[in-house]
Amino acid sequence: MIRKGRFHRYAESIQLVEQSCRPGTRVYDLGSATGNLAMALCCRMPADAFEMVALDSSRPMLNIFKKRLSSAGRFAGITSMCRDLRRVNMERAGVVVVNFTLQFIPPEDRDALIQRIYEALVPGGRLLFSETTRHPNQALSDL
Repeated sequence: MIRKGRFHRYAESIQLVEQSCRPGTRVYDLGSATGNLAMALCCRMPADAFEMVALDSSRPMLNIFKKRLSSAGRFAGITSMCRDLRRVNMERAGVVVVNFTLQFIPPEDRDALIQRIYEALVPGGRLLFSETTRHPNQALSDL
């Protein structure tokens, strides 16, 4: 069972994904972990409204994700894969989500990954990116 109130912190991302999902495109979740974004999408969108490829390099995280999908009765349109994100081929991307993931990619490989994301995005596609940062000014770090 999916509890809708549980994913309120993803509300803005979900709205952006909903606006960008078009027939024939995919949502890529790079660094999907246990699937919070996918589960939030499942609460808001019908199974045939999006196709998602959820990628993570941690098999234990993906195993939890698969159990969550199974408990929710949702597998249609969602593919999870254990892969090194630096070696993933993406195509027809309407949305690429990179939440707190780039920090785990070696700095020398980040530009190439961002370039591949750019090349995979369809015209009008979106990259949703968030990352932890630290600033010498604590007030800015707290943002």
